[in-house]
Amino acid sequence: MRGKREFVARACSRTGITKVLESLPQRPVLIILNYHRVGNAADTPYDPGTFSATPEELDLQLAYLKRRFNMATLKTTLDMLTGDAPRRTSVLITFDDGYLDNYTLAIVANFAQNYGKDRDFTRRSMQALMDARTQKDDQVFWTVEETGVYSTGQSATIETTGLAAQALLKWGEASEVVRKSLNFISSKKDASGAWGTTQATIMALRALLFASQYSASDVRGSVAIMLNGKPVETLKLSPENNDLLHQFVLKGIATQQANSVQLKFEGTGGLAYQVVGRYFTPWEEKPVTEPLSIDVSYDRTRLAQNDIATEKVTIHNNLKKTANMIMVDLGIPPGFDLLSEDLQALQEKPPATPSGRLKKFSLTATQAILYFDGLSPKQSITFDVRLRAKYPIRARTFQSRIYEYYDPAQNATARPVQLEVTGRR
Repeated sequence: MRGKREFVARACSRTGITKVLESLPQRPVLIILNYHRVGNAADTPYDPGTFSATPEELDLQLAYLKRRFNMATLKTTLDMLTGDAPRRTSVLITFDDGYLDNYTLAIVANFAQNYGKDRDFTRRSMQALMDARTQKDDQVFWTVEETGVYSTGQSATIETTGLAAQALLKWGEASEVVRKSLNFISSKKDASGAWGTTQATIMALRALLFASQYSASDVRGSVAIMLNGKPVETLKLSPENNDLLHQFVLKGIATQQANSVQLKFEGTGGLAYQVVGRYFTPWEEKPVTEPLSIDVSYDRTRLAQNDIATEKVTIHNNLKKTANMIMVDLGIPPGFDLLSEDLQALQEKPPATPSGRLKKFSLTATQAILYFDGLSPKQSITFDVRLRAKYPIRARTFQSRIYEYYDPAQNATARPVQLEVTGRR
């Protein structure tokens, strides 16, 4: 608890709230707090000075203010100024340089549900959010050009829909829209169990967790899993196991024809499920119009134990706009150690252009994860890394991939290369 109080105190002091509160006169006053942008300044490729608070800081600040002051709206402020309401010390929250989009609507709707006292404002916020939805078949979603953490494309849609679903769940008056928005979120989960970017995954999981918390019934019953019309697994669900993840790997898949997977549920409650298929396809020529590209080559592919090979990496932005926060997952071949001093030197190298700087990197047993601040339109970066062969082996390199962190759909993969290491010379 002490750590949380200290965090609130630091956040209020940094934003100037503490100074304002300490200078308050004894008579009733109106405090107008102006925020510019909410987000993590450390993660932005733009001016970090435009951020007033992180989402966590804003949430704690609003909770702090709500406990100590009357939270005013524009309507109640006007009523106090015109004498239609008694004057008392109040706080009015405003945002500068704002524009109304679906992401903003979702944030305002959550704010109205969490802190709003004005029923009319809450009703209008929720209705505006409802009117902004897009419906396609049995799914509902909210699109936006860019979110507050610079997500774009499908990741931005998932993030915004997750926020909207949370607000509607708190509201409790749009169960059918909530159901269809959760259908959309569930359908966008990838094979690894995530939703693209970190923020999209967080908002999607929050919405699903909220839905389980607000659900009035427990799941009880049995699930039969059918493969091509034949039962292969049966699962009994009870209060002891209905909140767990149950995974089944189906064998006997026909490779030369279509397969049918069916789930038959008998019982009460509703289930969320995902069917994932994995397969391999032959490598083909890279498409000419790919948004980003990555090429990986080696100065030699046959070497002896303890020899060093040099890997040349070229990344390129084919887009007509800047690609922000570029991620490169550089595969480390099996049986090799990557010499990290090459990446350290690249990180410390003064940039020749405003973008394209390696901000940081991390190493795992199978890959080096590189974080570039961005790539300007048509910009290319080429760099070398050295690898030492540890023992005799013949294997293909692990996958090397480039993608835009805030829009993972903008990506490309390098063709693997076969390396052969012989014994000591």
